[in-house]
Amino acid sequence: MAEINPEQAFYTQIYNDQVNFPNYGHTSHGDPYFITILDMHPTSWLDVGCGHNHMIKECRENKYIEDVFGVDFACPSADQNCDMLDLPFADNRWDVVSAFDVMEHLLPEQVDTGLSEMARVGKRFIFTISYYKALTEINGKNAHPTVWSADKWIAKIEQYGTIDDMSQTDKGLFIGEWKDYDAKE
Repeated sequence: MAEINPEQAFYTQIYNDQVNFPNYGHTSHGDPYFITILDMHPTSWLDVGCGHNHMIKECRENKYIEDVFGVDFACPSADQNCDMLDLPFADNRWDVVSAFDVMEHLLPEQVDTGLSEMARVGKRFIFTISYYKALTEINGKNAHPTVWSADKWIAKIEQYGTIDDMSQTDKGLFIGEWKDYDAKE
């Protein structure tokens, strides 16, 4: 089992502070891409950093996709609280892995592990990445510690997967297929 992520305390503080952050995690940067995910016809879907898990809940309620699951390392409404740096799933368990507005929340030194874990458990991906500092800040610490250019994110992601359509990367949207996990070992 991996060590507790030092970033977890920061997000636990946010989720526990309903006065200053009453809506945190109740919306998803993935909302505009919900239909895109459904159009991918996945047999299973893991939403990493799901917040209050509303996209996964909608899938279940409407039976769009039967095998769906949401994980978040701090939000109490996730199906399971776990760290994306140590996902508790078998290799290639999920057809699609999403992570909307998640990667920039990792520390720079955690990005490779986060991408590697998603690639290990998934076959395809869809996620958004913000290229800007967050509005959320606590004691001078910004919620987006990894603010990289689109080109830097593209280069990093391409170490682990193939981006299907480069036309949306300038807007922070990445859709593609993970490389075979065994090939990366």
